[in-house]
Amino acid sequence: MNFRSETVNEKLMAQAFSVLRGNWVKAIAGLAIILLISSVASKSSVSLGNVWQQTISKIIDGPLVLGTVIFALALSRRQNPQIWQVLTGFKRFWTALCASVLMFVFILLWTLLLIIPGIVALAAYSMTYYILADNPDIGALEAIRRSKAMMAGNKRKLSYLALWLFCLTIPVLAVPGYIMGCVDIMIIKMSFYVIFILCNLLLTVYAGVCFAQFYDDLKPVSVAEPAAAQPAVAEPAVPVAKVNTALLDALCTNQKN
Repeated sequence: MNFRSETVNEKLMAQAFSVLRGNWVKAIAGLAIILLISSVASKSSVSLGNVWQQTISKIIDGPLVLGTVIFALALSRRQNPQIWQVLTGFKRFWTALCASVLMFVFILLWTLLLIIPGIVALAAYSMTYYILADNPDIGALEAIRRSKAMMAGNKRKLSYLALWLFCLTIPVLAVPGYIMGCVDIMIIKMSFYVIFILCNLLLTVYAGVCFAQFYDDLKPVSVAEPAAAQPAVAEPAVPVAKVNTALLDALCTNQKN
């Protein structure tokens, strides 16, 4: 079965902004919990060394991402989620971890060939966590396979959406960052640092809901099958009249006489 996202990206982005109206505080609070857990895990593993620090971060990344996606989908669908839903990814810890590891390995293998195949693979597997969020009974490999099938023909549209969000990020984050680098007054610098962090949180939340809108816009499209060949219609046989040969012979004889 093929899938298509028919809604233009600009409309998806407008819908995401409409969904977040009145929910910005809740969305930022949920994201702050995710960042806090990730930061605590990273800080607590510093003494173990860089390798162990990265390993622990990778182990918790999968459940954190799955919880974030579940929360973003609930926001996108106007289901009024609770903030604690960002932690529900840990209920499927092993599935989320397997998805994270498999995606990392597959994308890395494609990237070793060339950068472009790696980017294509990243887009192809991008719906994996969304599929896991909607299908609690399937495994990581099956979710990756479904994501690859779902994104066939839709990777370019998703890339354009990501590009739109990136272009939105540049001025919003660059201006406070530039001012922080130019001003030496500590109070002003700290004020713009807070603005920078807040803008980063807002954009991250907004991007998450935009991608959730994109996922929900992917609708199955039936492929038209070629019309079956019509059976050949036999032409009506032309009746052949039976000729009385005896009479014909008699007529021919009379003609000769």
